[in-house]
Amino acid sequence: GVELGREVMRFIRAKGHEASSKLAEERGSFPNYKGSIFEKTGKPMRNATVTTVAPTGTISIIAGCSSGIEPVFALAFTRNVMDNDQLIEVNAQFESILKEEGL
Repeated sequence: GVELGREVMRFIRAKGHEASSKLAEERGSFPNYKGSIFEKTGKPMRNATVTTVAPTGTISIIAGCSSGIEPVFALAFTRNVMDNDQLIEVNAQFESILKEEGL
């Protein structure tokens, strides 16, 4: 189980780096390539990061970030957590604009 997961992720990482390197040859490396770990290896890279694990719902709450790349589905909503506790979630940009407008 765990070893298979490692093998799969090694494959995904290798293919991701390969694709990013090919894109760098076509379009140039990412803006902060100079001084990065990739410059030290001499490997051009289009992307500064290639693989990541998206934050889960719980981690995103703790980190104060989105749990994915999907569009915001509501500017404000109630999140049910733990033992039927509720958290009121308000989009930070929306809240900032409301404050600026005095609302």
